[in-house]
Amino acid sequence: MNPEKPLLIYDAECEFCMRWVARWHARTGDRIEYLPLQQPGLLRRLGIPLSDALRSSQLVTPSGNRYEGAGAVFRALGHAPGLGFLTWLARLPPARWVADRVYFWIARHREIAARMDGVVSGSIAPGRGSPV
Repeated sequence: MNPEKPLLIYDAECEFCMRWVARWHARTGDRIEYLPLQQPGLLRRLGIPLSDALRSSQLVTPSGNRYEGAGAVFRALGHAPGLGFLTWLARLPPARWVADRVYFWIARHREIAARMDGVVSGSIAPGRGSPV
């Protein structure tokens, strides 16, 4: 862990999560560190309950602030070139309300979301559930 940059913690056992973390990492480069919640001792060292990390992505800032769910994603993507406005957008109540609901629907329906994402991205053929 690099204490000088934000850390996004994600579920490496979730296909949807893995796919989106790869996309976010491509945008943020080395400005954000990404580590799986399954890394031994990580959650304990940071004082993050396993139930929180399993429910949603966690972003820990260098100052020790923690954000979760859509707020964590907005703040992480705010470090990507050209996407700084997302940090501002995340503070607007209407945007936060919509993003939180979408995020938590996806989090509760990860398998469906992964299949839909795979079809939309072209990595899974419709109705087949297997890579193209």
